Amino acid sequence: MFSVFRKRKLTPRTHELIERLFAQEWFTHLGEPINGNVHAVKDWSEAIVFINDPRQISLEAQGELTVQLHRQAPKKYQNWNDIAVCAKEAVVSKIDERVAGLTALSSTDRILVRDEARWSIVGACIESEYADVVPFNFCLAAVEWYPRGHFPCGWFGTREKGKLAVF
Repeated sequence: MFSVFRKRKLTPRTHELIERLFAQEWFTHLGEPINGNVHAVKDWSEAIVFINDPRQISLEAQGELTVQLHRQAPKKYQNWNDIAVCAKEAVVSKIDERVAGLTALSSTDRILVRDEARWSIVGACIESEYADVVPFNFCLAAVEWYPRGHFPCGWFGTREKGKLAVF
């Protein structure tokens, strides 16, 4: 699908991340008590509200990573698009398979969940690829909830005092 554009491969660190994310089943502990410094989301309807909230900070966080990379490693930053393409090739079909099993959701909500998962996991792969240059842990921290059976769906509160929202 994206291979026409690929000029590089993902690092072993990123391949390990992908293997870890997909080694366990997803969505197996939704609604169960959560141990961690997160905001627990009670059901899919609340998770969808978080996904749709225009005040979410995920784009802002990715923008921060972009600015830091551009300042600290402009030559490496030029690989961003290739890295994104490689990451998409590696994870999109796997994500789609996992989300397709959420038959309790409407097709519209399933697409929202799929897109949120794609965005966060590709973002985590990009963060992993640049970890040696700019340690950044926004998406990486969020996606660790997938193999734990939960769904990271947004941000609760302000950037400074908020928490990851997890269903």
